[in-house]
Amino acid sequence: MTDRAQAETLGFSTVFGLVMLMIVVVSLVVYPAIEDVQDSQRVSNVERSMTVFAGNVDDVVGNDAPRRSTGFRLDSGQLSLGDPVTVTVTGDSFGETYEVRPLIYRSDDGTELVYVNGAVVRDDGHGVVMLTEPRLRFSDQGVVLPIVRLGEATGPSAVGGSTRVATVREATHVAVADRTSQTVSITMTSPRVEAWRQTLESDAGATCGSVSGETLTCTVNAQRVSVVVVDVGVSFE
Repeated sequence: MTDRAQAETLGFSTVFGLVMLMIVVVSLVVYPAIEDVQDSQRVSNVERSMTVFAGNVDDVVGNDAPRRSTGFRLDSGQLSLGDPVTVTVTGDSFGETYEVRPLIYRSDDGTELVYVNGAVVRDDGHGVVMLTEPRLRFSDQGVVLPIVRLGEATGPSAVGGSTRVATVREATHVAVADRTSQTVSITMTSPRVEAWRQTLESDAGATCGSVSGETLTCTVNAQRVSVVVVDVGVSFE
């Protein structure tokens, strides 16, 4: 009788131990893995919305539409306008410097999705990649550089949840229109300048120096240069 009781106690202890072990495994491994998948899906959803936003701003900048509105579903994280980045373009007969504000989504895990001057950049803390390239041309045939300046957002400084971002064209002017063959350089100062170096070197054919801090300079010998500045108003709805 005593042996049977001991066996039952041992069996109960073994089962109880296995149950507790499974609870620990689920808590330490399964739940975090599920949360990582959910976080990744949330960021992917915002990534698609940011790409749509870039296309809508292109429509506004290209005069096809005076106003566009883009929906964002932010299950976590926040959307806001960030600190300006600096863009300087110089040639033999001109020099122009602009401050361009980015639209930034910051997720809870630290990943950032950034719209800036026509491009969408993803920064996950381990590296940056340009998801949507700007509509610029930087080659020996010519330099076409649109400068898209997002204005101060009306409404709250940062938004979460389900929101819409409206953009409206406020002003357009041609800053440079030069048909003289010359050496043109573009200098950018931005925390995500490495993504621009990759794009300007591989896709635009420019010659770029190494990144110095947050600053990059690329050059090209161009037959003509066009720089168009477009001011775009932003509101969170």
